[in-house]
Amino acid sequence: MFSKRDVAVIPSKHIMSAEETTTTDTAKESTTEWPTESATYELIGKIGQGAFASVWRARSKTDERECAIKVLNLDHVDSNLSEIRLEVQAMRLSSHPNVLTCHTAFVNSTDLWLITQLMRKGSSLHCLQGARQRLREEGKTSRMEEHILYILYETLLGLQYIHDNGQIHRDIKAGNILLCGNGDVRIADFGVSGWLVNAGTQQEKAKTFVGTPCWMAPELMEQIHGYDYKADIWSLGITALELAKGYAPYAKYPPMKVLILTIQEDPPSLDTYDEEDIAYDVDSNGMDFEEEFSKSFRSLVDTCLQKDPAKRPKSLELLQSKYLNALQDAKQRSERREAIANQVCGLVEDVGSATSKQKPSKALPGNAPVSIVLSNEENRPAGTTWVFTDGSQVVAPSTTLNTTVDDVMAELDQFGLQTGGENYNREQKPKEEPDDLNAFMDEFELNTQGENFRHPSKRDD
Repeated sequence: MFSKRDVAVIPSKHIMSAEETTTTDTAKESTTEWPTESATYELIGKIGQGAFASVWRARSKTDERECAIKVLNLDHVDSNLSEIRLEVQAMRLSSHPNVLTCHTAFVNSTDLWLITQLMRKGSSLHCLQGARQRLREEGKTSRMEEHILYILYETLLGLQYIHDNGQIHRDIKAGNILLCGNGDVRIADFGVSGWLVNAGTQQEKAKTFVGTPCWMAPELMEQIHGYDYKADIWSLGITALELAKGYAPYAKYPPMKVLILTIQEDPPSLDTYDEEDIAYDVDSNGMDFEEEFSKSFRSLVDTCLQKDPAKRPKSLELLQSKYLNALQDAKQRSERREAIANQVCGLVEDVGSATSKQKPSKALPGNAPVSIVLSNEENRPAGTTWVFTDGSQVVAPSTTLNTTVDDVMAELDQFGLQTGGENYNREQKPKEEPDDLNAFMDEFELNTQGENFRHPSKRDD
């Protein structure tokens, strides 16, 4: 057994995609093990920051290879480390050219370090918005529809792989779809991914979730009948709107209002963005740079954003649909890949570089995380409860009830009077001994059949 200050190693063999085999550096990565000590890495610059994790551009001091490192603070996660286990399992076991590869992982003091591929251009939203800005500075109107369709197609290839392996990503959004300078697209961040596989059999539905409201499917919010892979298709439709307009619909609203609007209103569309939102498409000189999108693109979004999950297509059905059918042709797909590399990725600087001028994106209220809890506990109302970051909580209204946003706001205000609102503190679980981390790593070894796993206490002398 070992403590958090010991180093647990989870090596992972990198499987190259066809595109990657053209580069010597990537070929080298596939055959050379990555270091498993924090001292052997140089952190070059921060790529992103989350609630409990940061992402860094880094370099291996042993051979100068670059990578990305996600550093998760173990002191700020659930004591059973279930979320971390899911993320490590998903990344460790995934092998697909459209899913981010985890080279290795190890525990350093109270942090878990995940060593992954470096996607040099960052998120798809960062790339498109950066390219739009460059074009506007040159007095040009951007036309991003073809690039967005390529990103959606590549993302669907990754989603099909994820779904076929019994997983739901549950946090598909532009920020978790990464681009490299050559046009490669990969899905990242399995921090909230859900496994439907249990003891060798697939469960049809999942019941609990933590995520961001703007991208969440209605059935995921309500939890009346659970949810399945189709929740990711809804999120993909929201992502299409996000890439088209620069932010998700309802993002300017507080999380609870986003939840109510998603459940009770018609699905969002490009028309959801009102006059106030259109201001994002006008530069400082008053020039209108609003982009036009085709009827086909609008129909694709509508197809994904069906309230009834049964009416939403599967990943494979979307890949073969008339909206994306052209990309099934290898030549056209290659041309689109080259186009996005030149016309989008080529206009933005690499993320996390020492000279990077990247500014943090504007924080919008609807992007705050919410816990969706389905419970019959004595201290919680039966059914589905929404728990917000300040500890406040309300019972989710059903689409069959005449509940309005004002009704739920009143309920939340009443809860605030009773609990102190923002000063409300959920009952804290007693802090577990460091041996919980041992149990986590031992369970991980068991779940992955011990493949390539090296326990510190079991290392060869």
